[in-house]
Amino acid sequence: MYRLIFLLLLAAGYANGQTTANFTSDASKAYRLILSLRFDEAGKKIATARASDPENALYDYLENYQDFLSTFISENDETFSSQMNNKNRRLESFEKISDQSPYKNYLIANVNLQSAVARLKFGEYYTAALEFNRAYRKINENAQKFPEFFPNQITLGVVHAMIGVVPENYQWLLNLVSMSGSVEQGRQELMKALAQCHATPGFEVMENEILFYLSFINLNLYSDIETVKLPGEPDNNNLLIKYLSINILMKEGKNDQALAIFSEINDTIPYYPFHYLNYLHGECYLRRGNYQEAYQKYQQFIGHFKGKNYLKDAVRKQAWCMLLQGEAKKYTEKMAMVENIGYTNVGIDNEAETEAENRLIPNPTLLKSRLLFDGGYYSEATNQLEKLAPERLKLEEQVEKQYRLARIAQKTGETEKARAAYIKTIEMGKNLDLYYAANSALLLGNIYEDAGEKELAMDMYRQCLSFDFHTYRGSIRGLAKQHLSRLE
Repeated sequence: MYRLIFLLLLAAGYANGQTTANFTSDASKAYRLILSLRFDEAGKKIATARASDPENALYDYLENYQDFLSTFISENDETFSSQMNNKNRRLESFEKISDQSPYKNYLIANVNLQSAVARLKFGEYYTAALEFNRAYRKINENAQKFPEFFPNQITLGVVHAMIGVVPENYQWLLNLVSMSGSVEQGRQELMKALAQCHATPGFEVMENEILFYLSFINLNLYSDIETVKLPGEPDNNNLLIKYLSINILMKEGKNDQALAIFSEINDTIPYYPFHYLNYLHGECYLRRGNYQEAYQKYQQFIGHFKGKNYLKDAVRKQAWCMLLQGEAKKYTEKMAMVENIGYTNVGIDNEAETEAENRLIPNPTLLKSRLLFDGGYYSEATNQLEKLAPERLKLEEQVEKQYRLARIAQKTGETEKARAAYIKTIEMGKNLDLYYAANSALLLGNIYEDAGEKELAMDMYRQCLSFDFHTYRGSIRGLAKQHLSRLE
């Protein structure tokens, strides 16, 4: 059956002088290069293929995909402008495709979706909402007209997952335009698409894209990391998959393995500049206690990245490197630079800004324990916490110590100990403007949910949503809502 569908898709749109959309062998090769972040090679492949197949609009789509990834990775104003300037011309070429081709509205939907996501990065929220709405309408229309065209499931999955994380203060807008979806719905659609791409000849090339979306959802929109799976046989010449693998290993607390992946990246391949990897490399070194190496990687990121995000945190992490080497004065000097760089669009930059404004030096032992925990060095993190006498700690520090002990217990399989420590953290920290109590409620809800104690889990998720705190507010509350929606 899938072979018949594939043949029909290849035939769709063929007519003398008519714009077509055909996933040719050359298109497949260019697509794979783009998803490997090998843009120069992809551009040459597209140019050569277009010369012999000028009516194939799929090459316009691939160029747009490359522009989108360039914009998303670089956060560069000029790259963003180039993507937007070319958008309408590409959409016009898609409008010329036959209505009988399943690619027509699929391509139109994807270009609008890519444009919307890029605009969100650059704060153009109103236009992003309009384009997202167009993408939603077009892909749903295409799914109804061509239900056997499985790439629809990829776009539907991304769209529904994005709807599922719309902040509560914008839910009225979704109701106004009749858009609905959830993270779990999007995840299931992507899982279905992954299975179908393996069963449909010629479409195996879409596997890495689907894996990337799935892993992004699992990493960022679920607090239970067991759902995250590495690609079975990662491509050693695909930088996007390397990035994904590093992210997963860091999330799972496998810091040494993540560091090993960096050494596998082939520097002789002309990848598109991905400076954020220097930031992640710094994170890995910091967690292992290699402070000088971490400082240098953060500096590489700060010196080369011309975007908006993670710059404040990179400077703060350099300050931490100083503090953890006993240089409190240099910590203070470096923290003074945080307010003069970057933006506060992401939670971790917000946290860095708040730390700079408060002008309070963190407890070095608590900080070191936190970093060791993040790296998966649980016994070393515990050793640091055991050095701290409760009577010598401020209330905020006592709450953090209790929270860190709970996290370690959960990660090391001591579930009952983790439950008790989370409950104590909630009780001690419920009136503080800190995230420890809220995240404890979220993680305790995970424990109850895993144990099949549905009502207790729901109570914890609701308690999480009742807390008033600032740092990581959006992500913690978003996770609580996702879990709650699955159980209600």
